[in-house]
Amino acid sequence: MDLKNYFCPVCGNDFNEDDDVVFCPECGTPHHRSCWMENGKCINENLHGTEEGIEVTYTKASSEKVKAPKVEKEPVQVENQDEPAEVIHRNIEINANTSINGKPTYLYEIALKKNQQYYIPRFALEDQGIKAPSWNFVGFLVPLAWTLYRKMYKLSAIILAIYLAIVSVSAYFILSDEQLMDVTVACAQEDPQFASKVLMYEAGKDVILTPLQQEYMKELDSVIVPGYVTNISTILLYGIRFFMGLCGNKMYFKKLSRSIEMGIGKGLSGDSLKMFVYKKNGVLPIAIAVLVGIAEWFMI
Repeated sequence: MDLKNYFCPVCGNDFNEDDDVVFCPECGTPHHRSCWMENGKCINENLHGTEEGIEVTYTKASSEKVKAPKVEKEPVQVENQDEPAEVIHRNIEINANTSINGKPTYLYEIALKKNQQYYIPRFALEDQGIKAPSWNFVGFLVPLAWTLYRKMYKLSAIILAIYLAIVSVSAYFILSDEQLMDVTVACAQEDPQFASKVLMYEAGKDVILTPLQQEYMKELDSVIVPGYVTNISTILLYGIRFFMGLCGNKMYFKKLSRSIEMGIGKGLSGDSLKMFVYKKNGVLPIAIAVLVGIAEWFMI
């Protein structure tokens, strides 16, 4: 089959001649093999066996709706493929006929891109108004990194603003200490690498400090930040973490729902709606999230 001008419905990238492509044995939808293995199933699994069927194939060459071709290919081999398609989570059954917030479940699966098996049952609980504990452990540990990873940029901006406010208040008391500032200026004049030495020293590295630099470290340790500032900072930091741990999944569900409704409101449907939802949501590269998470964990 000629896949020119077609793209993979999971990653959104065009198919190339040398790509390892597999076809769903049920509906014929093409996928990159790695994307199939990552998703664990056909992107259109929720439509298999339904009256709606698979009406749209993934092509950028035409906006016409065409029947996805049936192809004689060996079924894709995936782990645990004999397990039932239904997912049971706290008595919530997720199957091909399930809708979330009145929208097909597959739109949420496309929007999520990663960890659908974790989020979809929890979204179904939220949609049905069933109050059940839903703790987001990553959101608790590194809320800024998690919200950035999941493209919740407005929430990321709020968290970052709170972090900067906490750091700024502490920095104010340090900068207002005239004796410390005098020693700081003297150290900077003595050694251009002074700032990097201090960072390495604070990180526990072996650094040889001059007597003046040692005096600076003693002065820094003697700076007194008022107790109420420390208490408020601690409350804010742990308040953010507990809030994201408890409410992160609910806020993420609302964010995805808004983006899906936005696409429908624009009059999009079929492939165009799926691509809109995919590009509007998804995740950032994991490397970015890891770097932000490490910085957040050690600096805040």
